[in-house]
Amino acid sequence: MLNNVFGTMLIATWINTALLGLEICELARYFARFPDDSFWTRAHVVCMFCVDMICMYGACGAAYSYLVSGWGDLEAMETLSVNFAIYDGAMAVGILLVHVFLIRRYLLLSKNRFISLLLCLPALSAFINGAIVTYLTGVVYRKASDRPYERPWVTAFFVSSAIADTVIAVAMTHQLQNLQSPVDRTTGLIRRLMRNTILSGIAPSLLAIASFLSFLFDPISNTILIFTFNITRAGTLTVLYNLNHRRRARAQLEVVVEVDETVLSDRHNNRSDPQTANMHSLRLGDVGASHEAIDSKNYSIRGV
Repeated sequence: MLNNVFGTMLIATWINTALLGLEICELARYFARFPDDSFWTRAHVVCMFCVDMICMYGACGAAYSYLVSGWGDLEAMETLSVNFAIYDGAMAVGILLVHVFLIRRYLLLSKNRFISLLLCLPALSAFINGAIVTYLTGVVYRKASDRPYERPWVTAFFVSSAIADTVIAVAMTHQLQNLQSPVDRTTGLIRRLMRNTILSGIAPSLLAIASFLSFLFDPISNTILIFTFNITRAGTLTVLYNLNHRRRARAQLEVVVEVDETVLSDRHNNRSDPQTANMHSLRLGDVGASHEAIDSKNYSIRGV
């Protein structure tokens, strides 16, 4: 029983702090590589990092209350620290920020505002349920033995979060499938982007599902913390990974654009207007629009 209470919490906080080092490296790489990104993108990244730090404060504070300040005091160990509520609230905000980033990518890619608004529904549902869980943990159910009473809201929170990640990834993948090109290299690039999109939604959704299942079958223990303490960290790392790998996508896009123009020119026997070829090749800009903006004149890429 003690291993399920203290051991799992130590593992969860250790993983969280270890991933912090990786996140700081990715964050420094992002600001070094892309100083010209838009203000909103940089502000979004900074907000996600700040929320992650609040999450870390809540996680480490909860571990400290169990393992140091409350050690040996059975009543203190039975009472849930306010740090759990702090973490739950920050986690709800962090998950919402990740969803907003992914929905913004889809909007830039598809220009479909209606579908983008529909994608906001599960994201808002996850945030609202997360806020309710925060209130219940911090105000209503302060005892560890009361955790089973939170099961419906915790279930709604993690399930809606996983649904949001999944539907956004499916929408992005469907949009990428609609892009067509006569060049095999373009098709390969689209497939790689589809794979990255799917992976972007898998990591947070798997952690959400694992959190839900662990709480469903054992709500009293702290096994759930191994997953919940690292959900926002995984989401932020996914965003930073996508942002930091734009340089590779830029090189691939430039090569593909040149090949597309050559193929079109050969196929039309020089009958096509160069502007038509450019218009066709610029459709590849939609591929990168998930996290890039492409200048129609020189194909330069800047962050959005």
